Amino acid sequence: MKKIFILFLCFFFTPLIAYANDYTIKNYDVAIKILEDNTLEINEMISVNFTTQKHGIYRNIPLINHVARLDGSTTKTYGKVKNLQVNEPFSTNVTKDFYNIQIGSASKYVTGKKDYMISYTYELRGRTNKDFDEFYFNLIGDGWDTTIDHVNFWVSFPKDFDTSKIGFSKGSYGMTNNDDINYEVNNNTIIGSLNSPLNKNEALTIRVLLDKGYFKIKINLVEVLPFFTILFLIIAFIIWFIYGKDKKEIETVEFYPPDNLNSLDIAYIYKGKTENKDVTSLLLCLANKGYLKISDLEIETQIISKDTYSIDLIKDYDGNDKNEEMFMYGLFKKYNRKSVTASKLYNEFYQTTEDIKKNVKKEKQNLIFEKLSISKAKYVLYLLYLSLFFLIILPIGIEKDYQIAIIVTVLILFYSPFYATIFSPDMHMNIFIRLFSGMFIIFHSIAFLSGFISPLFINYPYYYIGFIIGIICTIGTLIIYKLMPRRTKYGINMLGRIKGFKRYLETAEKEQLEKMVLKDPTYFYKILPYTYVLGISNLWIEKFENINLKEPDWYYSDYPFNQHTFNTFIFNTMDNVNTNMSASYSSGSSGGSSSSSSGGGFSGGGSGGGGGGSW
Repeated sequence: MKKIFILFLCFFFTPLIAYANDYTIKNYDVAIKILEDNTLEINEMISVNFTTQKHGIYRNIPLINHVARLDGSTTKTYGKVKNLQVNEPFSTNVTKDFYNIQIGSASKYVTGKKDYMISYTYELRGRTNKDFDEFYFNLIGDGWDTTIDHVNFWVSFPKDFDTSKIGFSKGSYGMTNNDDINYEVNNNTIIGSLNSPLNKNEALTIRVLLDKGYFKIKINLVEVLPFFTILFLIIAFIIWFIYGKDKKEIETVEFYPPDNLNSLDIAYIYKGKTENKDVTSLLLCLANKGYLKISDLEIETQIISKDTYSIDLIKDYDGNDKNEEMFMYGLFKKYNRKSVTASKLYNEFYQTTEDIKKNVKKEKQNLIFEKLSISKAKYVLYLLYLSLFFLIILPIGIEKDYQIAIIVTVLILFYSPFYATIFSPDMHMNIFIRLFSGMFIIFHSIAFLSGFISPLFINYPYYYIGFIIGIICTIGTLIIYKLMPRRTKYGINMLGRIKGFKRYLETAEKEQLEKMVLKDPTYFYKILPYTYVLGISNLWIEKFENINLKEPDWYYSDYPFNQHTFNTFIFNTMDNVNTNMSASYSSGSSGGSSSSSSGGGFSGGGSGGGGGGSW
């Protein structure tokens, strides 16, 4: 009686269990043709029985494969799906880990038996072992959410291989069971079947050990392109070596600025460019020459207007230096005034600053640098652009499409001014603001560009290496561009004299400085603007802390002269003047066998496979 009852329960509930799934896979045929570069041409025939109304099935093919073996070794391979063909309407969606295929129509339901044919090329990248090659692949992945009643497979190899090194495994992930797997080898093709069902989330995996070098791994063009930056760097170096390398300058001891040049000229000759603060230094030069006076405003005035200083005209400019004349004009004559404060400089003087920077370059560039070297520098700049093109833009165009590459180009051009502004020495800002702004721009641009670049890292493992090398080479090309052009004989001579002058200012002892002050009581003030552009003003001021100085004629304060107070005032004033003179309202930040061993692999441990479901 008890046995009859059990048989009754089995008879009654088995159909219910069978129909518990919305669908089952009655037969799954997999045919794989392996090419010599380890590219796989895969054809899948999936016979499905829908027990309820569904739209179709979906198929998830892994793009990142975490390969694992019984000996504990692990590697990572990367797959790329190409040439996809499906016998039914379909759509695709690609994520970081999977190539997802949705088959069927949202406006149409299917029931009963349905055959789906899927064919695609699966490009496998990355060797799984440095000592040998292997074909380790999940014929059926462990990602299916239903039972698979029967599996047939054909795996065709490109050339001879050792048939004794074939292994199979089936079951849930990590299993080594190989029961009910039958196969034979015919003309380098493994033909076989699995004669028992695979349950939900169970896999069928093959592993074949091959001689090292069996696969001729093809390097994709995308992986090669970043390495062109090495060539560009070499070419840039050759250009610099021939046309840009300077002769070694000879430093000479100088107690005063060479050739009595003003601080702006010294700054350009020394650095090969001008910054906003170099223009600002003319304020002190002109004050020392008696053209203007700087006044420390009373505390009451500062509270009301926040103007801490005023700059007053003493006499009109009558010298012969074009840049000094432009400076005085921008301060006074342009607005027909005799005095100016900080609030008036803001949004007024910035154009004068830019005009002076352009003019000093026009006056001094061909005097300091060789014309031929200047013309060759532009080719290094072109190489820099080519580095970015081959490193980022062209690989993206090949991987995705050239419309995306155009978008990335626009993004790079969009971010370039922000990088130039934040990291330019011309930008006078607090170090913490600069650091915060710089980090914000870096992370912001990376966040936007990473979505375009990251698929290259996933699909092309060698691209990652090339990208790192490319970044280094691009930075190297940028440095070479900064080292261009070559100085003239005069430029080298003047550089040596300015370096000697700077070294003296840095190393002069108190006794030496006292003698200079005794000889010229205004020596400290005359040299101050030069220390400002040479970046040693703090050191220069510290050297005179214990040396008595006469109050300069161009400085006015209602309070008795105090050297410490004066130094603090001048330092803060120059900082404020530089900010306001450079600012505008528009600026800002912004053989067969019925069974086999597992061959050292296990179920689900190889590349490929994936899974799917119904929808």
